[in-house]
Amino acid sequence: MLSVDADYLAIRALGPWLRRELADAKIDADAIAGTIELAVHEIATNSIDHAEATTIQFSLDSTARLVTIVVADDGAPAEEKIVVTAPEAPQVRGYGLMIVEQLAHSVEYVRRKNRNEWRLTFEHA
Repeated sequence: MLSVDADYLAIRALGPWLRRELADAKIDADAIAGTIELAVHEIATNSIDHAEATTIQFSLDSTARLVTIVVADDGAPAEEKIVVTAPEAPQVRGYGLMIVEQLAHSVEYVRRKNRNEWRLTFEHA
């Protein structure tokens, strides 16, 4: 698990942590780390910008076929209805979650005990 302050400089630790975790799980980091890091970084940025979190925690679990990253923060709840933008419908917000949904195999959000939890699952070879 990686726990960092919710600021842009601190979340830079995500990349090195992710590569170590993937290597420990015997998963080819070169094949999947960039995709995972981009999606997870977007969720962490949302935790900072929109939830106004003070801390963010990242955890990784893997199986023979899937990598699951949980991003948890102590910020305000996500909006009641999370809107993912359609590329052909310009708007101010929602593009980050659109990207996350395109990169991940699945994306789940739950509010649990005053914490936001995002569960992102990725397929790997």
